[in-house]
Amino acid sequence: MICKIAGCGKPIRYKSQQVCQMHYFRNMRTGSYDLKAKSRQQRRENQKGYQLIWSPQHPLRDSQGYVYEHRAVMYRIKGDDCGSCALCGKPESWSTCHVDHIDENIKNNAAQNLRVLCRGCNVFRGRTPESYQNLCDVGLLEHEGKRDTAHGWSKDPRVSVNGSTIRRRKRKGWSDHKALFTPSRTYRGKAKARELERAAA
Repeated sequence: MICKIAGCGKPIRYKSQQVCQMHYFRNMRTGSYDLKAKSRQQRRENQKGYQLIWSPQHPLRDSQGYVYEHRAVMYRIKGDDCGSCALCGKPESWSTCHVDHIDENIKNNAAQNLRVLCRGCNVFRGRTPESYQNLCDVGLLEHEGKRDTAHGWSKDPRVSVNGSTIRRRKRKGWSDHKALFTPSRTYRGKAKARELERAAA
């Protein structure tokens, strides 16, 4: 004998109700043999405080059918083409772009508070040289009133060495000015210097 529920086909385990084990316990839990769809919160907040809305048909939905509200708002404005980064102009797509909260309030999802950024601009936009001071073992370097990181100084047109070289020099105890403005010696230059040292000896 099989379960009385249409389409089940499993053998009866509870003869008094003429149902299989699965339908017996489903009836015990829910009061019905029918499978009820799981109820979903129409709006919820994740651990970081971002607002998510239940929208199982949205193009930007996640695997559970939710979409970040700020991304949904921006998608409503931009459509399928999210355009370029608002700061650097780099072309972006919905799979790579970040939607930034201008006032840094992640619960303020008003359209005028949102903009499309590339990952790099979104990650670094709020950082200042001072914010790196405790992250870098050599701290900030100062010259003529300007204070910046080794990486920041390496972009200065007056500096001919990269950030790694500047940091290495500072670890060796070089002064800020010497670490920044001493030209880097190539391998050929170092070999020539060794030859001169040997000749002088």
